[in-house]
Amino acid sequence: MFEQFDTFQKPYAVVETNDAAERLTLPQAKVVIEGTPEKQAAYYRRLLALAEQHHFVFVISFIHQDYDALWEKIKATAPELFMTWRDCGLLDENGKARPVRQVWADYFNLPLSK
Repeated sequence: MFEQFDTFQKPYAVVETNDAAERLTLPQAKVVIEGTPEKQAAYYRRLLALAEQHHFVFVISFIHQDYDALWEKIKATAPELFMTWRDCGLLDENGKARPVRQVWADYFNLPLSK
């Protein structure tokens, strides 16, 4: 996969990524996202390992903390799609760290390579 992009000789970066940590049902779209804290941590573990291996310039996680309270305020006027990000935080809606928070910290604390 990287071979085709390596020819551009540009740095890699990932922005606004996330993965659901809770099961989410989108009634209008008739979609169920089977998120769990374990799946979320595994996603970030794979992504950050790839970022380290290929020397990504940066990786930005879209949601630091779940926004359940915000969702309750905007759900009447927001597109259903916005709900997909509600439970993607490194921290849950109460500020409690999920397993992914440790994965993020482990990679964040690695020494920078040049």
